[in-house]
Amino acid sequence: MIKRPLCVICLLFMAVIWLCDISGLSGCRESSRTPGVRSCLESGEWAVITGELYQKEERDSVYIYYLKNVVLTYQSELYPIEQVKVTYKPEEGEALYPMGSLLGARGILKETDLPSNPGQFNERAYYRARKVYYTMEGEEIQSPGESYSVYKEALYRLRNTLKENLQNIADERTGAILCAMLLGEKSGMDREIKSQFQMLGISHILSISGLHLSILGMGLYKVLRKAGGSLGLSAGISVFVLLSYGLLTGGSVSTLRAFIMFAAVTGAKWIGRTYDLLSALSLAGILLLMDSPGYLYDSSFLLSFGAVLGIGLVLPLMQKEKTGRAAQYLLSGLAVWMISTPVVLYFFYEVPLFGFFFNLLVLPTVAAVLISGAGGMTAAFISADAGRLLLLPAKSLLTLYQTAGRQIQGIPGITLILGRPAFWKIVMYYAFLALLLLTWKHSKGETWGFLRLRIKGKRWLAAAIFLLCALPLMQNRNHENLKVTFLDVGQGDSAVIETPLGQSFLIDGGSSSIAKVGTYRILPFLKYEGIQYLDYVMVSHTDSDHMNGILELLEAIEGKETSLKIRNLVLPGWKDTNKELKKLEKLGKAAGCRILRLTQGDTMEDGMLHLSCLHPDRGFYGEETNSGSQVIEVSYGECRILFTGDLEGEGEQKVEKLLGEDKCSPYDILKVAHHGSRNSSGESFLKAVKPKAAVISSGLGNSYGHPHKETLERLEKSGSHIFMTWEGGAVQAFLDGNKTTIEKYRDRQYNRP
Repeated sequence: MIKRPLCVICLLFMAVIWLCDISGLSGCRESSRTPGVRSCLESGEWAVITGELYQKEERDSVYIYYLKNVVLTYQSELYPIEQVKVTYKPEEGEALYPMGSLLGARGILKETDLPSNPGQFNERAYYRARKVYYTMEGEEIQSPGESYSVYKEALYRLRNTLKENLQNIADERTGAILCAMLLGEKSGMDREIKSQFQMLGISHILSISGLHLSILGMGLYKVLRKAGGSLGLSAGISVFVLLSYGLLTGGSVSTLRAFIMFAAVTGAKWIGRTYDLLSALSLAGILLLMDSPGYLYDSSFLLSFGAVLGIGLVLPLMQKEKTGRAAQYLLSGLAVWMISTPVVLYFFYEVPLFGFFFNLLVLPTVAAVLISGAGGMTAAFISADAGRLLLLPAKSLLTLYQTAGRQIQGIPGITLILGRPAFWKIVMYYAFLALLLLTWKHSKGETWGFLRLRIKGKRWLAAAIFLLCALPLMQNRNHENLKVTFLDVGQGDSAVIETPLGQSFLIDGGSSSIAKVGTYRILPFLKYEGIQYLDYVMVSHTDSDHMNGILELLEAIEGKETSLKIRNLVLPGWKDTNKELKKLEKLGKAAGCRILRLTQGDTMEDGMLHLSCLHPDRGFYGEETNSGSQVIEVSYGECRILFTGDLEGEGEQKVEKLLGEDKCSPYDILKVAHHGSRNSSGESFLKAVKPKAAVISSGLGNSYGHPHKETLERLEKSGSHIFMTWEGGAVQAFLDGNKTTIEKYRDRQYNRP
């Protein structure tokens, strides 16, 4: 390492960024907000910004502009505020402004969003790594001048033309995949393909990476050299072409890393120096982190650099001097896995167990896909038929990936959901990995490990054993107490119960305000918690804001788009003729669930946990679906929670009477019915429940006005401490059998000023 000073500098630089960040001195997580900017954000008033357009997109008839060097005008004062993402709904026939234009936008300035649930995509961290601190829904956009960047606009138009070429010569699915692989355009890909590639562990081929740039850059460099070009001219042209390609495809962090490393390769050739992979990697890391320290916490940055680190550091210690091509791919994949597994788990909460083997098919052939796709895309400028002909190898190989993938997806446990590992587990993993690598480095191949076990030439076996032993230890399922999470699903309901014995319950899951709530809110939380199997999914009633997310989960399970499994689907025990219930039951059976009906008096137990159904009884025939909502009492030692769905009217009266007859002690938590509607949680009902705390699940600014003022007043009068999901995100309760502790997710997770 001493012989590689750039490596030492890079490691020290990363350590300084991290130490500054945890001490509150770094801006990589928080933007520097002046009092004027803070006042603008808090007021919610309209403001004006001006900045240079450096990136643009068109999605679903909405224009998205990314502006840099932005200046905010607020109350006649000017404030520089880095970069801003502006969304704008254009008038009919209004064209996108050209790249490099100076744009002015008027609207409400906001900070990028924080996640409101564990496991949810962290938009703020993602954009801040790219120095985008604010968003604006532009009501008006105009350009004060006509100047723009001819070069950048030409690249943008070329990208659109190449995209059209692919769409013209390929079927919809193949075209969408190749657009992602060659142009960095993933908006056309359907959910099924994204899920399949992720489960198979080959989603990396959908990103612009070093493979793309090495094929293009080194290929062009060699052609120019053979054509008689000087070393400097060939290197210069190759670097310029690669830079243009990087800008054309969006300039992702993996592309920038690969570009810097390619420039180092050609630069070393030009000045007659030896190229060193790890030094070039360190140089790329230093330059990118100098530009944006937030990359230190970015999954794309860590995985891109981790993959190269595996090839440059781990692989040489694993392989013999002479290694066959097949063994080379095997060892390369294993080396990358050893470095990247904790990072994959930290950001995505699951590992594709069969992905390692499936990559043995993909890695040797993906270069052919890229070359064929690029050839067909380019030939389409001359002839569509020529383009289709050149595209045949790419189409055939992509079809092979998908066909073989569908067969593998049917294998149980293809993907392991382990959850986000604790930080100390990640530290211990890399400490033991470093020990293993040091042992390899100082041994002569006859022995390995500090126990000096004689396994000659089997370092790959040692690596495999290391991974197999490490994976179970990385799992995030170790709850001493009962854990109940009321998810923020906007205008809807969803709660997850996790027991110390490992069972998991989902009570409702739907939303009327969050699109694909099952895909983007519920499933990520389950993965974050390391939940591979939901033992019971309970549906209080069939309103869509309580069950459409559950439908998504069942559809994903049936379509083999996730490795999550649901063992039991628990439906209300009344209104068997309800169409939505029939649909849910049919889909549940197709997803392999056992269907159960729950009515008053039915119970479930798991250690100290006791669930009992208080409503409806078998003879209940209320006219309104809400009145027949399942009411579930959760008891854990002396602690109790009452789940009420959308209970109101006749159903509420029945539960009130039942609780009054039992003269029950106060409940620790009441999940307030119907999102805090004025027609639920009546005064007499609250007297019977006597809740110490009340959780209301509703969306910010919803059209129903939930929670209603009257309901809040009744809850306050009853002495309840009120928690609302739209305020602090998910509400999490921890029950030890004697005491209940309640926390707001955002308050606990993001407590910086």
